[in-house]
Amino acid sequence: PEAWLAPELLSRLEIVAHERDKQRLQALYRRCAIACFPTLFESFGLALAEAMSCGVACLSTASGFAADLRHGDQAWLLPPPPTPEAIAAGLEALIASAELRQRLALGGHQAVQQLRWPPAIDALERFYEGVLAGTGARHDRLGHDRLRHDRLRHDRLRQDQPTATHPQP
Repeated sequence: PEAWLAPELLSRLEIVAHERDKQRLQALYRRCAIACFPTLFESFGLALAEAMSCGVACLSTASGFAADLRHGDQAWLLPPPPTPEAIAAGLEALIASAELRQRLALGGHQAVQQLRWPPAIDALERFYEGVLAGTGARHDRLGHDRLRHDRLRHDRLRQDQPTATHPQP
């Protein structure tokens, strides 16, 4: 991160690789003002959902669970593919605006409250049925082709922005 993040921001950055203890993990999330998930692919995005459930403003790629979130209301979504410059710009925007962080924390917390196990289990069953049937199709809880959905979402994000960074919400 030293190469692409301003020195004054680096002093406030904490990178957490993995935490197994659920109580310590929850305490870590609650200490955060911002959580960053610049992954290339997420099957769901459990860490993102955990952070959002703790009221943390999140920056993420639009994959997995995040593909259904609204940029600027529920999370700061990075344009695909996530670049160091786009990550830095998103972090800088979130650090600079307490109002934006509060809006994303509240919107993200509300979004994650809508998650339920039965639709997730149904989607997983449809996925395995597709694998067993030889189609290999991946379906989301609504039965739509998730890969197609993610691809369309990424295409829309690319069209919405003229530069490597996402426009201000």
